Amino acid sequence: MNATQPTTVAKVIIVDDHPTVREGLAQLISRQGDLQVCGEADDIESAMTEVAIREPDVVVVDMGLKNSSGLDLIKRLHETRPETAILAWSMHEASLFGKRALKAGALDYVSKTEPTERVINAIRGVLTKTFSAEDSDAPPSKPRRSKVPGSGSVEELSDRELEVFQMLGEGLNMTQMTARMQLSAKTIETYRARIKQKLDLTTHAELMRCAVQWTIERRTGSQ
Repeated sequence: MNATQPTTVAKVIIVDDHPTVREGLAQLISRQGDLQVCGEADDIESAMTEVAIREPDVVVVDMGLKNSSGLDLIKRLHETRPETAILAWSMHEASLFGKRALKAGALDYVSKTEPTERVINAIRGVLTKTFSAEDSDAPPSKPRRSKVPGSGSVEELSDRELEVFQMLGEGLNMTQMTARMQLSAKTIETYRARIKQKLDLTTHAELMRCAVQWTIERRTGSQ
C-alpha cells in the first residue's frame, strides 16, 4: 500500500443493464482508495437522474442499455454535463464502437474483456485526461472490421443504422423497435433501406440473416 493516501476520492456512476456486471465493477472500484461508486443505473433516464443527484466525477457507460443505446446517453451527458468525464465500455470490439463513443463525447473506451487493471486505469485516465491522442484515434484492442455477407462493412453504418441493425439481430419486430427508439415505422424502414444499401444486400430476408449472424458472432466472441 502506498504511504501517501489519496486526498480526494472520485465519485463514479456505473450505467449498465446487467446487475451482475454492475456489481462486479462496483466491487472492483470499491477496492481502490481513490475511487468510490456513488450510484448505478440501467437506462438513460435513470442514469440522467442519478447524475443530476450524485454529481459524479466519472460515468462509466455501457454501449448496450435497457431499451436504449449507450451512445445516446453519452451524447446527452456530454451536452448537459460537459464537466463530467465519460468512460465508454462494451463487450463489442473497439473498432466498431470506440470511435463512435469518442465522437459522442466519451474520453476513452475500454472493452469488458480487458484486464481489471486496464479498466481502473481507464477510469483514472479520463479523470486526469492523460490518455494520448493516439489512444483517442485508435481505442484499445486491435481493430478488426466487422464483415457481414455482401461487400459492405458494419463500420459504415451510422449510429442509428447500427442500432436498428442490432435490434434486428436480437429479433425485435417493428412495434418493439418503434417503442424503443421512439421513432415512426416509416423512419425505421428508411434506416433499414439504408442498411441494405450500405451492406450491399437486396432483400429483407438477407438483412435479417446478416443481422442475426452478426449478433451471434458478437456474443460468442465475448465469451
